[in-house]
Amino acid sequence: MKTQSLCSQHIILIFTLIFIWSGGWFFTKTGLESSTPLSFNAIRFLLAAAIMQITLNLTPNHKSASKRHWPVIIAVGIFQTGLMFSLASFGMMQTNLTKTVILVYTTPLWASFLGWHFLNEKLDKTQWAGLLLGLTGIVFIILPEIKLGKIFGILILLASALSWSIANLLFKKYLSSYDKLYIGTWQITIGAVFLLILSIVIDKEISFQASMNSIISLLYVSIFGSIIAFSIWFHLVTKLSLLQSSMVTLGVPITIMAADAIQNENMSSTLVTGMLCILLGIYFAIKNN
Repeated sequence: MKTQSLCSQHIILIFTLIFIWSGGWFFTKTGLESSTPLSFNAIRFLLAAAIMQITLNLTPNHKSASKRHWPVIIAVGIFQTGLMFSLASFGMMQTNLTKTVILVYTTPLWASFLGWHFLNEKLDKTQWAGLLLGLTGIVFIILPEIKLGKIFGILILLASALSWSIANLLFKKYLSSYDKLYIGTWQITIGAVFLLILSIVIDKEISFQASMNSIISLLYVSIFGSIIAFSIWFHLVTKLSLLQSSMVTLGVPITIMAADAIQNENMSSTLVTGMLCILLGIYFAIKNN
């Protein structure tokens, strides 16, 4: 599969997605102060699924999935909506927000291998250089965490990234011809049910303390962070190579790091080095050749 060129529409959508997802992490952190990772994400996606199901039923002429593709839709719902977000939320409790986001967005590491192995996506020298630079930057950032012995949190977050990459691969390989609203609605619905079951089994209840901050956070991540963001994401995944669509999302951790630096007025040399490597990696990975 040949790498697609980026047009102005793709670039606008990419930056919109970066803005929405960056804000979503801050709202998720606030929401987790009033809930558990499983309960918060279950409520988030149940609300998003309800809105999307209503929208889907009010808009006609959607191509229904064939029976042989329903197992794939279920898998995408579990890997992306269910596992990716629940693992990321658990990992967020093990380390700070900036490093959480960076680790979750190691998706290109897995996406490059999966795209090359399963989708026959070719990587030229420039893209390999971008990938290696990006991964080098990530290593610079996570090494201090490893030295502090926070291995469990790192593994959880890397598992979240791997889960996201698997969902992207399955969607692009089997579901890209379907209507994005139809697939997005059902994968979020399936993931929400999966999270609800996990919440009941593990948390023993749906835990959520309602307050102004927690409700605003829930509404943002449900409507903007889930419905709008995933609609944009599924569109980009079908238009760009798996590596391109994954690499550009590294703009989210860059945004989070910049916000953290402005807020705390402190950024270590290791963090700066890592951020510069990632920025160069993004540039080379999406550069038209």
